[in-house]
Amino acid sequence: PAALSLRAGAASRDKLVAVADAPPDLDARVAALRDGTS
Repeated sequence: PAALSLRAGAASRDKLVAVADAPPDLDARVAALRDGTS
């Protein structure tokens, strides 16, 4: 499994997620979440 770390950004709503050992399809998974297709 991938390891995640979450950091706060400049504004309270801004978040930065770092993924170690990400799966090869992570970009597609994140895009699906943003598009509401998952």
